[in-house]
Amino acid sequence: MSASTEKKNRMAAKADGTHKKTLAAQKEAEKKKKERTKWIVGIVLAAVVLLLLIYLNSGVFYRNTTAVSVDVAAYEQDGLSVAACTDDYSIAEVNYLFRFNYSSFMSQYGSMATYLGLDSTKPLKSQTCAMVSDDPDYTWYDYFMDSTINQLKSYSASCAYARAAGIELDDSDFEEMDEAVDSLAASAKEAGYSLKGYLTYIYGKGTNESVMRSVLEVEFIAMKVQSAVEGEKDYSAEDITAHYEEVADDYDFYSYKFYLVAAETGEADEDGTVPAPTEEAMSAAKEVAEQIKAAVAEGDLETAVVSVLGEEVIPEPTTDEDGNTTTYNASTERTEVQGLSVDSAISEWLKSADRQAGEIGVVEAESNGYYVVVFSDRHTETEATEESGDVPYCDYIAEKLLREADFEAWTEDVFTPIMEGTTSDYAFGAKYVK
Repeated sequence: MSASTEKKNRMAAKADGTHKKTLAAQKEAEKKKKERTKWIVGIVLAAVVLLLLIYLNSGVFYRNTTAVSVDVAAYEQDGLSVAACTDDYSIAEVNYLFRFNYSSFMSQYGSMATYLGLDSTKPLKSQTCAMVSDDPDYTWYDYFMDSTINQLKSYSASCAYARAAGIELDDSDFEEMDEAVDSLAASAKEAGYSLKGYLTYIYGKGTNESVMRSVLEVEFIAMKVQSAVEGEKDYSAEDITAHYEEVADDYDFYSYKFYLVAAETGEADEDGTVPAPTEEAMSAAKEVAEQIKAAVAEGDLETAVVSVLGEEVIPEPTTDEDGNTTTYNASTERTEVQGLSVDSAISEWLKSADRQAGEIGVVEAESNGYYVVVFSDRHTETEATEESGDVPYCDYIAEKLLREADFEAWTEDVFTPIMEGTTSDYAFGAKYVK
């Protein structure tokens, strides 16, 4: 092939892209293009992942993602028509109630929670809750989650009923919510937090003032429903007086003195269990109690006890670290004790309708001895008190109990059927509740 022919071929190859140098350049360009594409895709994916992580860890995700969905079925009775509805509760809202319920439980039981099987230093999901279930897989997390969901179902049912019955929150309710928020804001400031930071610290990510208010609103509606139901009826003075007479034993006030003559028991066994006293021991205790009763003069029970049993029945005074001295008597005196708080063993004897001031009785103390009791006084509080406001205390109690009974009847006849038609489902966000 001549040189001119080769030159022509090279020129033709360049023209149609088949020249070796051209092919190499094209391959290199394609390689670089693919690398740039991979790099761009990688950057985009990394950015997407980063944005997703930021979103998942932001309050927006916790406030906008549903954790629990509650469905209220339609309900009709006696002209009341409750419309079916669905309420979605966010992760933040569920967390708010979940942690509130946990804190309330710990405040109520404190160190006693350990005896119930709850260790506050360990994750709730790792601890079996045997308090309400024999299922070994049922955890304390399940317990508080169930409590929270039942609460949400109750709120949704209350809101559905409120809409049907025309019950709405008013300015005073919103003012009370403002006070609750302001009070928490003050506590947050004292602790060195903003309100949002404090809510997040206590109730978890995403919890802010709007979340707190949304939960407060459904809580207030539920309370508003109860107030509306309890306030539906008007009671006559005769109704109130008659009802107090029915409950007077529990709400009148009693003054009395007592002393326990304990029956002798045998020695404790290896486990520290003390055997119950024998019949002979109980009879002996009763005999001593009768002797004390006979020795009581003008209601002076303490002198009678000492005269029968001697000075040794009065323990020696004790002094604490601060130098405060505590002395003991040979009998116990109770003054102005409401019937509900009267010592249970002597309650029936004290509340007898024919009991007279100064009367003395001997009452068996649930198989461990006998009480000597001196009845001093019983009275009905007919004056207004701090609790009753401008209303006589006895009337206040009677009306309060009547309204509570009406609410219980409404709960059984109306609210329970609504709750039975209320269901709940976990949503995607439920796994973020903790």
